[in-house]
Amino acid sequence: MNLRNGQYLPGCMYFGASLLLLFILMPLSINADSWKWIAYGDTRNNPPRTQHKQIMQSMVVNTPDYVFIINVGDVVDHGDNRSEWEGFYQETKSVLGGFDQDFIPPQYMAAPGNHDNTETISGLTNWNLYLSGQVEQYGNEGKFFFFDYENARFVILDSDKSSKTGTQYTMLLDAIENNPKTWLFAFWHHPIFDFGEKSYQDDIHDTWGIPLYQNGCDIIFTGHAHYYVRSKKLQLNGEKNPPLDPENGTVQVVTGNGGAPIDIPEPNHDGNGYFVAAYGKNSNHYGYTELTVGADSLRLRHYLREGTVYDEEFYTPNRKTGSIIIGDVDGDESIDILDVLAIVNHILSIQVLDENALQRADCNGDEQIDMLDALGIVNVVLGIGGCTSETFRSESTSVEREGHESILDTQGE
Repeated sequence: MNLRNGQYLPGCMYFGASLLLLFILMPLSINADSWKWIAYGDTRNNPPRTQHKQIMQSMVVNTPDYVFIINVGDVVDHGDNRSEWEGFYQETKSVLGGFDQDFIPPQYMAAPGNHDNTETISGLTNWNLYLSGQVEQYGNEGKFFFFDYENARFVILDSDKSSKTGTQYTMLLDAIENNPKTWLFAFWHHPIFDFGEKSYQDDIHDTWGIPLYQNGCDIIFTGHAHYYVRSKKLQLNGEKNPPLDPENGTVQVVTGNGGAPIDIPEPNHDGNGYFVAAYGKNSNHYGYTELTVGADSLRLRHYLREGTVYDEEFYTPNRKTGSIIIGDVDGDESIDILDVLAIVNHILSIQVLDENALQRADCNGDEQIDMLDALGIVNVVLGIGGCTSETFRSESTSVEREGHESILDTQGE
């Protein structure tokens, strides 16, 4: 770079002034990045449902700003019993202040568990009545579906009675292979790996686990076993004892301590102790899992019913299939100050970006390249924030991101 001939001097002056503006505006962008949701399950707590009430009261105190809740199954003890559903609905609505099924997405959603009895006429009727939002918005009788919220895609599956192949499998592949979002989360009832309470699910591992891992799934949430276990990042390759993948592995979270009688996990069961990161250690470990989602960071916390943070971990998003890194303007697979300079040079017409670089540079997703895009990249470089649009975006996806309506169009009834 030759500064003496003045070729780059205007760009450098503009760059310096812009950095000052970026540092002034940075706190505004960081505070707007994050949002929260909750995962928990096996809430089939018999009246007076003390444990589940205490968990919900902990949610109100510790995570009052959650957007929605996803239950990983066994919502009630007998899904074909209307009075159990009505009691659960009234108590949940009373403690949490809402169970709204008209919200998009619904305020409370669930994956089917074996106790929910969705294979029976009365069980499915109750499921459709009390979880009407996911039924009406996403189809498939609300038993398996996917939806997007902000920078995350959520895939809910039925590991109990629906076929793991066929329509459900086709929907799963569509959701994960055509995912324009930064984060990818999956939910179903039966955990792949056994920690002493149930049994290893080889068919789920092969049919769902492998493609989810291959397409960059960040975390799989399950229940069925009445305890809390969080794994390290795993390479889901169909083996009972899979290898670790610290960079792009898929975390397993069993969050089945939502009200049913607690079982204490055996972390070394099936020889899997090497990949267990955290687990509940006594019969009082009732709780829920809180997720705080940022542009390029995720905080997981597991709260016990008394409000204690029992487990905490931070993650960055896995690379998604066929994705490019938004912010990597120069295409060198890293985000650094040279990417900011490339945007400045483009704005000043010193060096105009090509079409692919323009897509990588559109950090805030507004289809134009300006200093707000540079702001997001500086946040990434400093490790204090990120782009306000998806960090990863599919190469086959245009800069104009798909809306909620287009997702509904892709799912059959």
